[in-house]
Amino acid sequence: HDYCLDEVFKAKCYKNEVVIMHSAEYGLMHKGKCVDDAVANMVIKFMGCSVDVLDILDAACSGRNECEVPVTDKRLEKRNPCNKMLRTFLEASYSCVQVAMAEKLICRSARYHTLMSSEGYLSSHMAQENGCGTLTSPWRIEVHPGQTVNFTLMDFTQDTKMRRKNTSKRWSNICRKPMGYITDGAHRHNATICKA
Repeated sequence: HDYCLDEVFKAKCYKNEVVIMHSAEYGLMHKGKCVDDAVANMVIKFMGCSVDVLDILDAACSGRNECEVPVTDKRLEKRNPCNKMLRTFLEASYSCVQVAMAEKLICRSARYHTLMSSEGYLSSHMAQENGCGTLTSPWRIEVHPGQTVNFTLMDFTQDTKMRRKNTSKRWSNICRKPMGYITDGAHRHNATICKA
């Protein structure tokens, strides 16, 4: 969908779902709702200037239940690749995915919360809201002996600080930004999931 300069991109999902952004382009991509035929004929030589801003919308929306980003957001305007006299717009798409949920009261009082589904999503934003998936009330995933558990982590944060360029061995084993912890109860193994 296209969102014009005077509009706000809004994503909203059901209570047990979160937003996953698929695409986000900012610029003057094509004629349509925000660029009618008359305007398109005047700016045809500028048509096609755009920049991928998925990282900005991921940071604002992905993993959350709902979000709003004005098309005039300074982060988008900063990346504007087009002539500043042109009226740019945002083209974005998203979907809603169901996440494991638990009631706030259960999460705050239990030592852990057991997941019953064989597959699904966990959201750190939802964990912050209800307390499940935290260090004090972690998710517990139980499998039968011989089964394998696969995890895929999606990091939607926008890291604005420059990464350190120190690649010496002294720093290579330090986890600066832990994203999670895994404990294998049967074999008594622990692992920290680090942000690269």
